[in-house]
Amino acid sequence: MSPQLRILRVLREQLPVYGALVALTVFIVVPFLWLLTSTVRPVAELYVYPPRWIPQTFTLVAYQKAFQTFARPLINSAGYGLVTAILTLVVACPAAYSLTRLNYPGKRGMTGIFLLTQMLPFVLLLLPLYIIYLKLGLYNTRLGLIIGFTALTVPYSVLLLRSFFAGLPIELEEQAMIDGCTRLGALWRIVLPLSTPVLVAVVLSSIVLVWNDVLFTIFLSKDLEVQTASVALYRFFTVRSASGGVAQKEVMLAGGVILTLPVIVLFTFLQKYIAAGITAGALKG
Repeated sequence: MSPQLRILRVLREQLPVYGALVALTVFIVVPFLWLLTSTVRPVAELYVYPPRWIPQTFTLVAYQKAFQTFARPLINSAGYGLVTAILTLVVACPAAYSLTRLNYPGKRGMTGIFLLTQMLPFVLLLLPLYIIYLKLGLYNTRLGLIIGFTALTVPYSVLLLRSFFAGLPIELEEQAMIDGCTRLGALWRIVLPLSTPVLVAVVLSSIVLVWNDVLFTIFLSKDLEVQTASVALYRFFTVRSASGGVAQKEVMLAGGVILTLPVIVLFTFLQKYIAAGITAGALKG
């Protein structure tokens, strides 16, 4: 078969796949581009028909109002996400390492418990958590939300790290311990440096869970001062609508962009580590 015919055959076989991918990309990207253009135009231009892709007047007033409205919730989301990610690593790394390298009674049962937590619908935990938080005085507190977020992220992170650690050569750790390292030292100096991709995946999954959460925060808090940005945006719309007021559309649109862009940027620049970490953690062990 000639090279030209071979190329045509490959193109004919792959054209439906690429066509579907292009259509899916357009379906996802076009609404977001429209959202972006809607946030940099005056309110009056939002209701112009037929709609225009390029605004006649460029303005950033919507973002100014959005930052004024959601300043505290944005800080809360960023703070909760970073603290949750750090606590998740502190708890999940030793736990996953012990499940991989150490032998002790109840090891298999502990792994089964972590797996069970991933099978239960999250909504089943809300009422028991609400009652526990009320009795412990953690309801509507920053500490309570951080503890809750960490409890949500640790089981998945332990299972992911466990699978990755199981694929690392144990001889590296044995050599380090022969040279004088303790078990904890081998984890810190040998295992964790080799686990950068999966650690990045754990950190990002923890941050994104906190950043996007609505249901958990609404159940375990009531004041906007301690709630996340996603909940603040939700409340901004529902409270105004329920009271008979009209929600400021430009502020809602700008708030949606502000909430979406950080996640897109993180995944864009760190997608190599995310893909490598999740794939390695899923296939090893």
